[in-house]
Amino acid sequence: MTENGSELIGTTLGNYTLEKLIGKGGMSAVYLVQQKRPARSVAIKVLRTEAKNQANYAAFLARFQREADIIAKLEHINIIPIYEYGEQDQQAYLVMPYISGGSLSSLLAKQGRLGVHQALNFMSQAASALDYAHSQHVIHRDLKPSNFLLYPDGRLVLADFGIARLTEEVEDGEHTTLTTAGTILGTPAYMSPEALRGEAVDGRADIYALGVVFYQMLSGEIPFKGESHFAIVDKHLHETFPPLYGVHPEIPLAADAVLAKATAKDKHERYPTTGEFVKALREAVENSEAATTIRSMPDSTLPTQLASASALKDTPQSEESKPPTPVEFAQPYTPQHPPYPYPTNQPPAHPGSWQGIPQQGAHNGWYQTNTDPNQKREGGWPLALKIIPSLMILAAIVIISLQVMGAFAQKPTASQNNDGSTQTNATTPTTQPTPTSTPLPHPR
Repeated sequence: MTENGSELIGTTLGNYTLEKLIGKGGMSAVYLVQQKRPARSVAIKVLRTEAKNQANYAAFLARFQREADIIAKLEHINIIPIYEYGEQDQQAYLVMPYISGGSLSSLLAKQGRLGVHQALNFMSQAASALDYAHSQHVIHRDLKPSNFLLYPDGRLVLADFGIARLTEEVEDGEHTTLTTAGTILGTPAYMSPEALRGEAVDGRADIYALGVVFYQMLSGEIPFKGESHFAIVDKHLHETFPPLYGVHPEIPLAADAVLAKATAKDKHERYPTTGEFVKALREAVENSEAATTIRSMPDSTLPTQLASASALKDTPQSEESKPPTPVEFAQPYTPQHPPYPYPTNQPPAHPGSWQGIPQQGAHNGWYQTNTDPNQKREGGWPLALKIIPSLMILAAIVIISLQVMGAFAQKPTASQNNDGSTQTNATTPTTQPTPTSTPLPHPR
């Protein structure tokens, strides 16, 4: 492959015709191609061709084939799948889906930097993919924004698993990070200190690189810069990771503490998984936002103890809590009374030109002016006390009726006179019957 890679445009590799160069790196180039059967647009990543002239090219192909099989088994929604592996004219290539949304690198080039929640969304997707890959004993080792591909709907997928590791072993013949040309294989700006020293790496190297990517998403630039790759490497090995607080206004100090742990020089001091790293980041941001929201709330909106009527009367009102200015009418406006009996002997809770107008409050939409429990409330007698007089009158009527009925029910008593006749005595005057005479029969 030449320097620009455009010489392959128009050629055919297997069932694919290369149409457009859409990306390139130090070891490969990616093309938009048209597949013949089935007819669709896909992407092909063609690996470097300089290895054709090397004696260990056969070993390179065997190793690459084995790693391609491992990557093809990674089935995750946030990991780009491999459709096919092929070789033609001593050129190995991988076929994968064409992601039309571009990469995180192109998004940062357009926006400069991302918002906190957008960055956390991308971090969560990347962490899910990395934890799954690590569980399958696959280490990415080349995390950077250009390997974070984006769908138009915002879904993120990781690409280029394991390629950098395979290429470095073939070129140097050893497990080092330097090529025969004296350059570091991979991207020094995102590599962990142990990877830069050529030590054995594990999933914690990806955690370090993910922390660098997060810093770049929020600041718009990488944490360590230098005039050469070796200057950048020296900073990754010895300098403290710069904080984000002050660079991005939405980043709390707690998030910087989480980022510092994820990018510790010693890999044993980092988070054990990318999922725990992103979870700690999200909690730090959310807790800071909750605290900021409470501090920004006015005092009148915070929950307080119920105040007495006198306290409400004497408490000065802020501009926000004052009632709206009454509307001016053409005719003199007479305040309407509330729908319940309003005590005339008590002042309203909020004195002013709007006295008598019911104000919306904490109890059924109205303020209660009689808040003193020892104060007599007008119209507040219980129902039982109100009906006592009626019950007393009703009881008196019943008693009188019973006495009258008892008098009528008494029987008359009879007494015998001296002449042998009887006389009826009654306790109450009675009406005497009219005497009648019976005619005697005529004698015959």
